[in-house]
Amino acid sequence: MRLTPLSRKPGLSKRKLTQTLEGVGIRYLHLRALGNPKDNRDKFRAGDPRSHATFKQLMAGSEGAAALRHVGALLDDEVVALLCFERDHHTCHRHLVAAELQRTQPTLGLIEI
Repeated sequence: MRLTPLSRKPGLSKRKLTQTLEGVGIRYLHLRALGNPKDNRDKFRAGDPRSHATFKQLMAGSEGAAALRHVGALLDDEVVALLCFERDHHTCHRHLVAAELQRTQPTLGLIEI
């Protein structure tokens, strides 16, 4: 769900994270279309409602909607974790992704941690 799967934090770059997770039997899938654009992140963390609207528009676009359908299809047969760099999920876009998945597929058993 990260827009850019790079990180200065050890172990969080796409390649290293993929290798580490595969080592314990977890598949990592990077869905760029569900990442929060850099110019929207600070406003999002601050709780600016316009930044939430911006992200919701991205999810409603063709790429975002396709990525959401992909996650929804995975949820039919697999356990899925939404990963993001933000420490507090309340200041992270992934809660909007989870809410949209729940709205479009209300039979999903989503658990918020």
